[in-house]
Amino acid sequence: MTTKSLKILMILPSPPNHLNRIRSLNLIRSFKKLGHYVTVISLYKNAKEKQQIDTIKHLVDYYHSIYQPLRWSIICCLVALFLPIPLRVAFCFSPALYRKLLQINKQVSYDLIYLKRCRMAQYRRCFKGNNVYIDFTDSMTKRYYNILQVSKGYKKLLCREEYLKHRLYEHTIANKHTKIIICSKSDRDYLVQLWAKSQHFIVLENGIRTEERSLSKRKPKPSNIRLVFWWVMNVETNINSVHYFLDEIFPYLPKNFTYTVIGPNPPEFLKLYKSKHINFLGHINNLQEELKQYDLFVCSITAWAGTKNKVLQSLLSWLPLVSSPLGIDGLDPDLQKNINTYTTSKELINYIQYFAKQNKRSCGLEKLRNIAIDKYDITKIVDTFISHHLRCHVK
Repeated sequence: MTTKSLKILMILPSPPNHLNRIRSLNLIRSFKKLGHYVTVISLYKNAKEKQQIDTIKHLVDYYHSIYQPLRWSIICCLVALFLPIPLRVAFCFSPALYRKLLQINKQVSYDLIYLKRCRMAQYRRCFKGNNVYIDFTDSMTKRYYNILQVSKGYKKLLCREEYLKHRLYEHTIANKHTKIIICSKSDRDYLVQLWAKSQHFIVLENGIRTEERSLSKRKPKPSNIRLVFWWVMNVETNINSVHYFLDEIFPYLPKNFTYTVIGPNPPEFLKLYKSKHINFLGHINNLQEELKQYDLFVCSITAWAGTKNKVLQSLLSWLPLVSSPLGIDGLDPDLQKNINTYTTSKELINYIQYFAKQNKRSCGLEKLRNIAIDKYDITKIVDTFISHHLRCHVK
């Protein structure tokens, strides 16, 4: 592992958490585990996000928080409707953050500056050095293209606008700046096909904290078959995935099956499906512990949504899974070819029934888990990234 301690500044659009912002959280933990000095600055829009900041301050050396009123972000988005700027970018426009970054830049010299998400690329101009990385994570152009295939009504119109704007925006940022981080080769290749410069990309995988892995295998209970889906439930792709499962799959399963959705803010129309067999748990503080209660993770993704981390977390906790091809997009080929997938509703129904008849066994799960631990340990991934940075910035 690298031995030189670096001063790292991370600039985030929102506070990290263990669900939809787990990449930021894992990066912070890995930077600190490797002995680096970490300063984080992020926007927050309400008391709940401020509380999230308070719970992770002990993980970093300094945390600067900038209040961004929701009404200001909405005004920025309304203005952006008439400009060639993605709404996600406009939502994070903050004069206060600009001022804070300029002030910090004058006071402290950082070895590495990490801008998390494409929407934060607008703050790149605050720094003149070549030690600044912009972490796209996923390609938003690819994301909105896929969401377009399943959206309807006004949501489809908004997705089309965001797709076209992100296509221009990501292309411009990726060609203008030489240090663009992306979470998978497939996302990189997608943007290269849209004429982004391949040599500007650095692949930094969505890793997992392997020290959190369960050391003992789960012991399935003989009665009900407990299916689960988890992630943030106010996101269109996750809403569509659960809605598809409840409409097209669950009615055709035996009565001894239950289905649980874990994740904050599910829409009211989905909650109408709640019954003694279908449950919505909302936010869970300890996801790893909760996942031990289930038999099969059904990754019923109908449009790409950067779901790779769900799959890796499932393997880490000995939870068998079945996924659509979109759910494993970008994973290591050894994992992709061995994970159970489906392409039609009938195939998914048949697999779940087969899984139940096999007494809840998932062949090859231990092999898949070992591959995930070996190739996706976030500390190893971050250490490799830091080593690459040091080689490129030898003084």
